Amino acid sequence: VDALGAAAQGADRPVAVLSTMPENISEDDAAHVLAAGLIPLTGFQDALLAIEVCASSKPDAVEFKSLLAAGDSNRAVVGTLPEADAKALLCEAGLKLPGNTTLSAESGLLPDHSQLAERCKSLNYPLVLKIQSIDSRAIEHKSDMGGVVLNISDLDVLHRELRDMHQRLSGDSYLVEEQISTPLAELLVSVVRDPVYGFMLTVAAGGTQTELLQDSGQVLLPASRQAMRSCIDGLRVSRLLDGYRGAAAVDKEQVLDVLEHLQQFTIDNAKHLHEVEINPLLCGADSVIATDCLLRLSAED
Repeated sequence: VDALGAAAQGADRPVAVLSTMPENISEDDAAHVLAAGLIPLTGFQDALLAIEVCASSKPDAVEFKSLLAAGDSNRAVVGTLPEADAKALLCEAGLKLPGNTTLSAESGLLPDHSQLAERCKSLNYPLVLKIQSIDSRAIEHKSDMGGVVLNISDLDVLHRELRDMHQRLSGDSYLVEEQISTPLAELLVSVVRDPVYGFMLTVAAGGTQTELLQDSGQVLLPASRQAMRSCIDGLRVSRLLDGYRGAAAVDKEQVLDVLEHLQQFTIDNAKHLHEVEINPLLCGADSVIATDCLLRLSAED
C-alpha cells in the first residue's frame, strides 16, 4: 500500500485499491489506504457503481480531493462539552450564535434577582433557559428531561423559571440565551467521525422534522462548496429554502458559509473531533443562526 501510494503521487488522477469482497479490507486496512492517499473500494459491485457515477458526471461537477482521515478512533472520549463551551468554539470558527450567558449554581446557590439582572442585562427578550450540566456532566437531550423553557418575557419570569428548573433537576450550570424569531426553515447540520471513511458531513431537515421526514444528504470531507450546494439542493426541504408558495427565500450562501466553517473546524480539530451537531440551524432571509449545539471531543495527548 505504501509503495502504491508513493507511485500514485505522480499520477494525474485518483488511484484506488479494490477488494473482491467488502470484508477483504478491514477498517484498519482502509485507514492505511486512505493515509497513503489512495481510495479504498470494497467489493466489485459497489466499486463499479462508484466508478459509473464518476464517469457519468459532468467533468466540472467532480472534484477529487484527498479525504480527511479520521485518525485513531479508539481514543478515549472525554464526552460532550457544555453547550456554552461548544458554542464559544463554534463562534471562534465563524458561526453566528444567539447572545447568551451561563449561570452557575455552585454549592447549590443560584444568582439572586439583582445578580441575574446583571448577568442578563445585555440580552434581548424573549429568552430561552436551558440546563447545561448536572454533577459536572453535560446534558445532551435537554428537552426530554424538561430542561428547556421558551418564551421567557422578562426578568421576573426568568428568575421564577430558573428556580423551578433548579428545584426539579438540581443542575450545576444553566444557559440563558436570546430566542430567535420564527425562521423560514430549520436544518440539521452535523459532522461525524467514521473510522473507515473519515469525516461525514450531514445536512438534513432540522428541528422536529428531523425524525419525521428522514430527509438528509451526506458528503465526505473535505468537499467543495459546489458539492455542499448539491447536497442541500437534493433535500426535499430545499423548496422551503428557495421560497415556497410565495414565502421569502433563505440566504443559501450563508448556509453554505456555515458548512464551510464547520469543514474548517473539522480540519483544524480532526485529531480529537468525534462529533459536532447543530440542530436546529435557523435559516432566515438575511441570517443563519446556530441554536442548539452538541460537540464531542476525545482527550488531548
